Amino acid sequence: MVTAYIECKMPTTEDDRLYGYIKSPSGFYYFFGFQQGLMNIVSDNMEFNDEVINMKKKEAVVKMGEDEFFEIVPVE
Repeated sequence: MVTAYIECKMPTTEDDRLYGYIKSPSGFYYFFGFQQGLMNIVSDNMEFNDEVINMKKKEAVVKMGEDEFFEIVPVE
């Protein structure tokens, strides 16, 4: 079974944030935090973390729309 939690924070300061936590059936957890164009990612799965850490810049920057992008950033 997968366990997942999502939290949205939308303060009046327009500093919107989205957090996600996923625990896989294998027991690994994955945490995602999105704020102001940055997607922070961390896990207790070292292979997953290595993949995120070793992403090339062009892989880590994702186009969302016409002029909108977000960047994947590993949490260290």
